[in-house]
Amino acid sequence: FIIANLGTCYLMIERYLKDAILIVFIGICSFSCVDKEVDNSLTIGAYRALGVPDPNRQWTITDYTQAHNVLAKLRWEKQYQLPVKDSKKSGLLFDRMVSLDYLSFLQDSTIPLNEKARMISEFGVVYDYWMDVYTTPTVQKNYYNREILEVQILNLRLTEAAFNLANKINESDDPADVALQYGYPNIKHAYLECLNNYLQPRINSTEFAENDMEEMVDSIHHSVMRNKHWLDSAAVGGLKKSLRSVKDSTTSTRILNKYKHLENQLPS
Repeated sequence: FIIANLGTCYLMIERYLKDAILIVFIGICSFSCVDKEVDNSLTIGAYRALGVPDPNRQWTITDYTQAHNVLAKLRWEKQYQLPVKDSKKSGLLFDRMVSLDYLSFLQDSTIPLNEKARMISEFGVVYDYWMDVYTTPTVQKNYYNREILEVQILNLRLTEAAFNLANKINESDDPADVALQYGYPNIKHAYLECLNNYLQPRINSTEFAENDMEEMVDSIHHSVMRNKHWLDSAAVGGLKKSLRSVKDSTTSTRILNKYKHLENQLPS
């Protein structure tokens, strides 16, 4: 009886192990099917057929909204087929999505500053669009990290552009501009908050490739250098505190040196 039961248990264990091995094998195959090294994105033509606007031309806000509607639907139906950075198939579309060409109106001297403020505020929704698309909880961890980092860089550049415009409005004596000057502290705060948020250890984690993180660090560095003359001692102190915190979180010598250089460039 005991021997018979042992034999039955052995067969059950053997069957369990075989099933477990099969499950692991299927899991490995599933992950290989969505390997980021394999370009799972669609062609431009396929995205166009779904309703995405032509990425070969500059988009309007309506175009961005239309693209978001299509991609937001795609992220649930075919999560691994969103446009990706540097893709031969979809890179052109992704570049259009994070392009700042829309902000070319900022260089048009015929457009009043208060109208530019309305237009740049309208464009702010684009960052929310792409974060919504790429932070999909059903995809494997880190799959779209390169794209998310690019969207964050877009946000940094957008908040910097809004801050620069706010500085011009703050110095204007046009009544329409003066009416908007009350919002200057909030816009400055949003820019500084963006810088400090992207200097947090959680952003500078091993989830991101070193080359991609270097792009983020360079973007922060150039942005701060372009605007440091607008920053008071409190703002500089906050940035230095963030820099000291983030320096302790990186294991990359190159990135560490970039942070040190940026801190040395800030006024004491």
